[in-house]
Amino acid sequence: MTLAVDDFIAVVKAESPYQSLGDLITAAKAKPKEIKVGGTQVGSSDSIIPALVEQIAGVQFNYVTFGSGALANAALLGGTVDWVAANPGEAKSLIDGKKLRAVAAFSPDPLKGYESVKTAKAQGIDVVWEQFRGVIAPGGLTPEQKAYWTKALTDLTKNAEWGKYLEDNTLRPLVKSGADAEKYIEAQNATTKTVLTKLGLVK
Repeated sequence: MTLAVDDFIAVVKAESPYQSLGDLITAAKAKPKEIKVGGTQVGSSDSIIPALVEQIAGVQFNYVTFGSGALANAALLGGTVDWVAANPGEAKSLIDGKKLRAVAAFSPDPLKGYESVKTAKAQGIDVVWEQFRGVIAPGGLTPEQKAYWTKALTDLTKNAEWGKYLEDNTLRPLVKSGADAEKYIEAQNATTKTVLTKLGLVK
């Protein structure tokens, strides 16, 4: 069952001279492979996003890998990298604390809580990328078990505390179960495979 969508934002250090995604692209055009973007392993969402920006804008970043999003953010704070494509929830405390600043949202529309941050598309770079959050059970569940967990998770999404959790972590609700969830996940897998193939990461 899918429960929510986790979007991505481009974040820079609070005192960074880069005020927009366009500024990062301009800098990358002037200094090919010198503008560093941090993230986790190659092929993950936070590596796909800068790769898509590269393709559309005709630039080359220097992608630096770290063991986790938290380590990538730490590298950004330390000045090791220039920007990171992060989930809003994992960067929120640093943004609220004026340590990081969001310069673009890779979402279809401006994100709640980040309304002043223009989407990449609104900045002329048509990159939209989402990461779903949900629950996947082991194979072989009985119909009764499926029904039980579908009801339990559906009830969860109607809980006021769940709504607050979504709001606090800048998540968009995406409640799909059964065949609808399978169809959505299959479409996401197909999209990811197409992108990774286009980027030369999958043959």
